Amino acid sequence: MDFTNLLIFRVGNLGDTVVALPALWTLRTRFPKAKLTLLSNTDRRNRNYLSARDVLPPTGLIDAWIDYPTNAGRMASISSFVALRSAIFRRKFDAVIYLMPRIRSERQIYRDRVFFRFCGIQKILGVDYFGRQRLSAVIPIPTPTVQPEAAFLLELLKSEGLGEHDAPQCTDLLSQITRWRRPGNGPIRPSQGLQRGQL
Repeated sequence: MDFTNLLIFRVGNLGDTVVALPALWTLRTRFPKAKLTLLSNTDRRNRNYLSARDVLPPTGLIDAWIDYPTNAGRMASISSFVALRSAIFRRKFDAVIYLMPRIRSERQIYRDRVFFRFCGIQKILGVDYFGRQRLSAVIPIPTPTVQPEAAFLLELLKSEGLGEHDAPQCTDLLSQITRWRRPGNGPIRPSQGLQRGQL
């Protein structure tokens, strides 16, 4: 695959960003000259919310950002939907890489497919693998052992032939995130968005 303009779909807080780092670096290594745009969410009601844009390095990994608000009112949501569709459509992406957190319903996945096609993107890479491997929001008893999220995302990329290239080693990820943070955003605490078993 020879893409030059890719949209990466990954939402969540600090922990979701940290565990996606190996997959993001894999994409950067696989497509060194491509423009990588990250589509993620923001939470305007939570002052302590750390979006991907707040914590990822400002250069060298992601080239551009598209954010959309969560927890917005009805009218704000409609306005944001129209603005988001316009922002994606006019950029004429070659494909979208579906790197969403695994707890996502079949209805949400279907909605995402329809939305990206409505935005003019026909290739949604990783969504079929994601649908087969997604986790239910209801935790079964006894609780099963699941693959760590970082490893799952790398396997998702491999399912599309995008994981052959070795990603840079992402050891001590929290320290990397702390180093990359922009001035004025305050320190990151280990408990802020990280969950046991994610790494």
